[in-house]
Amino acid sequence: MNTISPLAVQGQGNDSVVTRWLYKIAASGGTWSGVATTILNMSGYDIKNVGNLSYNTGANIISYTPGGFSNAFLDINGTGGDSNVRLINGSGYITVRANGDLDISASTGSNIHMVSGVTRNLGSTPVSQPVVQYGTATGTGVSGTVAVTIPVAYTSSSSYVVQVTMRDSPTAQLYATPTAANAFTIGWSSAGSGTQHIMWTSFGL
Repeated sequence: MNTISPLAVQGQGNDSVVTRWLYKIAASGGTWSGVATTILNMSGYDIKNVGNLSYNTGANIISYTPGGFSNAFLDINGTGGDSNVRLINGSGYITVRANGDLDISASTGSNIHMVSGVTRNLGSTPVSQPVVQYGTATGTGVSGTVAVTIPVAYTSSSSYVVQVTMRDSPTAQLYATPTAANAFTIGWSSAGSGTQHIMWTSFGL
């Protein structure tokens, strides 16, 4: 059956002539290809034994088995540059689940960004996990204060807490008071003479 013009095969009712026709072509060892001009509706049926799914150059979904492995990998590849690989589910949940370890890794020099809040369940209650920042401060004298600027501001001066410890002996009495969303004051007394090296860690949202 040959044609140089578009060929349309249309079925009626619940018995799909198109599905049977395409199956017979594939089963007999033939090949077929074309360019769709409308949406392809599979009516709930599976697409099986697919090699690759590609969208233009570089963006594709590939199933392959690397050397040394017995089961296939599934790679979802974007084009890179300013493109993104995104999973979007409206206002619903997206679940990523593994029966073994779940690794999230970034290439050397890149970071893993959590754009919005992160929670962990404590029992059955989700608890917001704080953003942690840290650094060191120095001062002089047996007692005194030093102002510290936090690299990235929190929401407010009351949305974070600060812990401070001496790096060197003798141990001094220490306190820390948040004064702004991005600043706090460290105070000490009963320290040794000379320079005081103080380590700090902030936790908040």
